Amino acid sequence: MRNGRYDDAATRYRAAIAADGKNGEAWTRLVAAEAFAGKCETAIRDVNGALAKDARNGILMQLFVRLTSTCPASGAPEKKMALDYGGKIYQQSDAAPIAEAYALALAANGKWDDAVKTQQAAMFVLVRNNRRHDVPAYRDFLQQFQAKKLPDKPWSTMSDIAKPAKLTAK
Repeated sequence: MRNGRYDDAATRYRAAIAADGKNGEAWTRLVAAEAFAGKCETAIRDVNGALAKDARNGILMQLFVRLTSTCPASGAPEKKMALDYGGKIYQQSDAAPIAEAYALALAANGKWDDAVKTQQAAMFVLVRNNRRHDVPAYRDFLQQFQAKKLPDKPWSTMSDIAKPAKLTAK
């Protein structure tokens, strides 16, 4: 991922998921790799298949919301479904990643003012939880929402998911 080798990264994340289908981090990174490689339709198909087996999985629901809201192949009915799912998971948790996913769904459905307010709430949660280093990536999406522009990827290119930190030996 760090070097832009998204297909190679996706292969490795698929192996991690094969070993543990409930590995939320592997699912998140697989979806990110596919989305950044321009394969959002493949990612949506993967997530939908997993949701068919585990419909109440919050991480998979969040991934569906992010993907469907930003993938150009998604139509209005899918984006409406993403808005419904996003609202449900946001009611259960105000965690910043969930709020951002919901903000994407709001924006994808033309609810720009609500998207801005929800993204601002996500940023507040980050600051409250001493995660200021994540704010620039959230601000990137906030500025796009304010300009009534829908991001073309499920995460900002400034986010840790897009550019994971290099592992260091302990």
